[in-house]
Amino acid sequence: MRSSFIEVEGDKKRMEALVINAISNIIFPLKNILRLTVQEIPDGNEAIIMACCKTLNAADKPLLDAWAMKKGGREASIEKLSTLISDYLNSLNDISEKIDLLKVEGRL
Repeated sequence: MRSSFIEVEGDKKRMEALVINAISNIIFPLKNILRLTVQEIPDGNEAIIMACCKTLNAADKPLLDAWAMKKGGREASIEKLSTLISDYLNSLNDISEKIDLLKVEGRL
């Protein structure tokens, strides 16, 4: 996603599409994280995002903001999109690091 962001930076429509595609593609992996951590899979994508982030003690706001953009067609300025994408990437990085830690601890 980072390389895609570099390609689309400054193009509002392409940045919005990147956010929408990214959040759409992350829901299934988040469900699997919940399965692997033996958590109940809640109904609804927002609930899945919140449950997974809570399980991993990761920030859910960037993912929920991206989901709100997808769901509601919410538009944002280029500056807000840049911030959202940056925060989204940071959240995914945090989730990835916490999954790696769970593997090292033998909990996955």
